[in-house]
Amino acid sequence: YVVKDDSATNTLTLIMDRNVGSMVAWVTKTDYLIAGGTSWGDWSDNNTFGPITALDYLESQTSGWTNIEAKEFTLTDSKYGTIKRPNARARMLTYTEARKISSNNWAYSNLAMPPYGYWLSSAYADYAGSAWRVGTGGTVGVNGVYSDGYCGVRPVIEISKSII
Repeated sequence: YVVKDDSATNTLTLIMDRNVGSMVAWVTKTDYLIAGGTSWGDWSDNNTFGPITALDYLESQTSGWTNIEAKEFTLTDSKYGTIKRPNARARMLTYTEARKISSNNWAYSNLAMPPYGYWLSSAYADYAGSAWRVGTGGTVGVNGVYSDGYCGVRPVIEISKSII
């Protein structure tokens, strides 16, 4: 489904109609500690390194796609700053994009059984233990970053309109 048609860059941003693979945490304690975190237990900064677990999982699920050119995606968030993901074929939807499309049935289709949502690339600034997600009915809300029993990842790709 089309998230954005950017005539200035001749690019289409598309989202898959379902999550890939199974449920995954936005960030796990292990990935958080590897990234340099130290205070996992007190929830003071658990979302400050971004969705590193969810991104790794998304990339593992889409790395074999041969019809989508790999590129470097840059994620920017007011909470964790900038994350560059080189050689990726897909990215996560942003909070801003989700708010624009959440009223469309296709933006939340296939969420009636686990997983009941999919992660967005944005942290929740008001509580360091949460990140944004799209849930059933198109709700854009928050969920605990550590939870792997609720959300999955839904691939977003960017392609040049000249190849279609």
